[in-house]
Amino acid sequence: MYDMDRNPSPPTSDDEEGQTEDAIGSTVYSKHWFFTTLTRIIELITEQSKSQADEEGEEETSLDEDMENDICKVWDMSMNEEVALFLKEFNAPEIFLGVISKSKCSRLTEICVGILGNMACFQETCVAITNNEDLG
Repeated sequence: MYDMDRNPSPPTSDDEEGQTEDAIGSTVYSKHWFFTTLTRIIELITEQSKSQADEEGEEETSLDEDMENDICKVWDMSMNEEVALFLKEFNAPEIFLGVISKSKCSRLTEICVGILGNMACFQETCVAITNNEDLG
């Protein structure tokens, strides 16, 4: 007989545990990816605020394509209740509120409002969002 090439064995449960530590609940969404994306949003707004302080006019800004795609992914994923709860626990509504109030990019504002709207579709996150007096 001859040796046959074969597909690798499926991962063991030990391998799967390592993969789920970063997952949000039972989803395949990465906590690390969300943290990184939220950090990038905060950095973008901080940079916009600094550059606008140097300039006199309040000129409309735009998002680069990669940033817009990532933020739109957050928008889509925020329709999942586990993701919405994760974002609430991370105080993302306050982050998005800050972005909305400081942003000079209408597309970024639209996406952040959409994320908050998706999060408001679930009882627990809706209560947390509506209890924030600044959101009015």
